Amino acid sequence: MFITGSKRLQINRGRAKTLCLVSICMSSSLDQKERTSQLGLRIPHPESNHFEMTDVLLYLLFSGIINFALQSRFKSGMRLLKNTLGIVVMDTKKTPAAYRAVKWIVRALFPKMRVEGLENIPEGGAIIVGNHAHAYGPFAVELYLGSNRYTWCAAEMMNLKEVPAYTFQDFWSMKPRYTHFFYRIVSYLIAPLSVLVFNNANTIPVYHDARVMTTFRQTLRFLREGKNIVIFPEHTVPRNNIVYDFQDRFIDVAKMYYNQTRRELSFVPMYTAPRLKKMILGKPIRYRADVPMGEERRRICEELMEAVTRLGRSQPKHIVVPYAVLQQKDYPYNRDA
Repeated sequence: MFITGSKRLQINRGRAKTLCLVSICMSSSLDQKERTSQLGLRIPHPESNHFEMTDVLLYLLFSGIINFALQSRFKSGMRLLKNTLGIVVMDTKKTPAAYRAVKWIVRALFPKMRVEGLENIPEGGAIIVGNHAHAYGPFAVELYLGSNRYTWCAAEMMNLKEVPAYTFQDFWSMKPRYTHFFYRIVSYLIAPLSVLVFNNANTIPVYHDARVMTTFRQTLRFLREGKNIVIFPEHTVPRNNIVYDFQDRFIDVAKMYYNQTRRELSFVPMYTAPRLKKMILGKPIRYRADVPMGEERRRICEELMEAVTRLGRSQPKHIVVPYAVLQQKDYPYNRDA
């Protein structure tokens, strides 16, 4: 089920201050380590050992409740907002206002990231491949890598019925069992927010069945238009202290692209370092059309993993945010010294 319409909020000035207070307190708390906000919430600094992207998602529950109320079938959420904030809801056909509001809140909460190596992205479209770093990678791309790109996104995150099971399994299933009940509730609460965000951001849904050809067709269309495609292909097998092994079938896009355009596509490695508050883009790796696809797929995948690893290890010593959801005491460093 996808969001096809939306509602618009009309909030009087007094009630708007209530909403602003939440965002201001959260934003200001990022400027000081372990500061207790005016709301009584303890929001850890991004560089502390207690900060996780999960925390950001929990803080965004306020926005999730708003979006929850915006869906007409969620009557209880609507009553909650009317009773507590005095919000008047009006019909409209578009959703960008709600999305822009959520994006503003995310930008206020999310640490400012600088991007290095933009000159390594070839003109005319390329595929940028990076480490996931929990949700930091996708969030940083959406906020700081510009608009001339589309990001592959799990289709489950764009479907209201599928979000709860997917987010619980992917984000929180490895948490202690006594927390599972809480995180299952959270997975349902963030579902409307997930659908709002990922259906309005520059994303391409990634399917794992026959619909995968839709993913490839959209990707090829955007590449022909000169857009860049961002992919986070890690899965559950650790490779080293920087990345987990990459799935490699996305590389087949290069052959399809060559067959359509007679141009050899480039893959650009990217390392996201949340603790350093930056993203680093490396030298492109070009697809060779005259080499058998199986051989080329293995080569490009290996070179991308090694390139991302080198980018990570070339940075000052820092804690690496891994793909897997681990206890923070188990997070690795990028190098020994």
